Amino acid sequence: ITSTRNIILDGAKPSFSNYTDNPNNNSAYLSGQIYRFNATISETSISRVGIEFNGLNYTGGNITNISNVYIFNRTDLGAGVYSYYWWANDTNGNYNTSGMRTYSIGKANADVRMYLNGVRSGLNVIYGTGTNASAIANTSGVILYKDGVDVTTSDNGLNKTLGAGDYNYTAYYAGNQNYSLMSETYFLNVSKISSSVTLSFNAASPQTYGTAINASCATTNLEGSLKLYRDGIDVTSNELGKSIVLGAGTYSYVCNATSTQNYTFAQDTNSFVINKADPSLTFLANGGTANLSLIYPQQVNISAGASSGIVGLDKDNANYLTNNGLNVSLSAGSYIFRANITGNQNYSDITYQYYNVTINKSNSNCQILFNASTPLTYPAKFKVYSDCDSSFVIYKNGTAAANNSEQDLAAEIYNFSVFRNDNLNYTNIITQQDFTITKAVGDISLFLNGNAGNL
Repeated sequence: ITSTRNIILDGAKPSFSNYTDNPNNNSAYLSGQIYRFNATISETSISRVGIEFNGLNYTGGNITNISNVYIFNRTDLGAGVYSYYWWANDTNGNYNTSGMRTYSIGKANADVRMYLNGVRSGLNVIYGTGTNASAIANTSGVILYKDGVDVTTSDNGLNKTLGAGDYNYTAYYAGNQNYSLMSETYFLNVSKISSSVTLSFNAASPQTYGTAINASCATTNLEGSLKLYRDGIDVTSNELGKSIVLGAGTYSYVCNATSTQNYTFAQDTNSFVINKADPSLTFLANGGTANLSLIYPQQVNISAGASSGIVGLDKDNANYLTNNGLNVSLSAGSYIFRANITGNQNYSDITYQYYNVTINKSNSNCQILFNASTPLTYPAKFKVYSDCDSSFVIYKNGTAAANNSEQDLAAEIYNFSVFRNDNLNYTNIITQQDFTITKAVGDISLFLNGNAGNL
């Protein structure tokens, strides 16, 4: 029996075409991404299909066939370059490969963000305002730098109050296999608080010398030092907030608060005037304050005193200070006394005050007196004198006679006069009076033998 068989020899190998990669080759890394590698394998009697991907061989359930389109999936591949090739054999033992292919996944740009007070931009605030610097990224490992110092642990996402200044905040990611180095920088400017200073005094300018003034300062600057200057000199320790008495003048005051890290410099200025005080002039005439009308020889006491400054006193424009407050006898006449004060730095001048003093002539007696009445009969004696209260000379018939002298005179009429030596201060200057000595009647007796009578 003869049997005939037809044997067809198949020498065709599987062929590969229509390679597709999804995402496309050289796409950036994406966490959780599914990567699909497709190839069309042409062969009528495929036995096995596989793929060697990055050194590992995958087949069976790792590969899906949809109408000769073979699909190989990988999930969450890291950035890098991957090598792979497809392989297949058919039922006739024909084996073929696609040849080595490469697939690149580029590093992704990390989504690094720097926020200042929730805003992705620079920030300007005034000292005392809280700030929040937050560095975030779509991957772990982001670092927050402040002025080049890692403050991730202490500051990231936390509210802080910073001193005035400029701060460089950077969100920094160093990169890894899948993400490139990325950073974002914004600047935070914390401005100083604008300080204010108020200079005040306990009394309004101007004041009069002798009044204590107190200069005080207030400021909104909570850090700086207050300084008080008067006419450019630092008087803080001795005068700030303290009562002092200044000499008369105009004073320039400056109060300032020093600049600090967080507060600006500020100052306030003002001037204060101290006027000269009026000194007190005590000017008295015989203890009173009225003009004087006196009768010679009443004395005059003119006194002038000044509470401050230099007192001046004169009589008829001649200096009278040597007699200030003394009892002085003046000749009859009219006098003008005046007093003033010459001031100094702190006291004003006081203009002249005046007193008119009149010394009237005395009309006191200046009589020629006798201890007996005229006439007297010779040989009677008498005394002549005067009641003048100032120096005088008694004259008898033009010849000086002693006061209270006994007169033993022959019978005659005698002219007696008294002359005051002071003819300026008295009204009664001369007084005269006659005094008569009459002749005596003679008494003649005849005696006879010693007896007056006839014999």
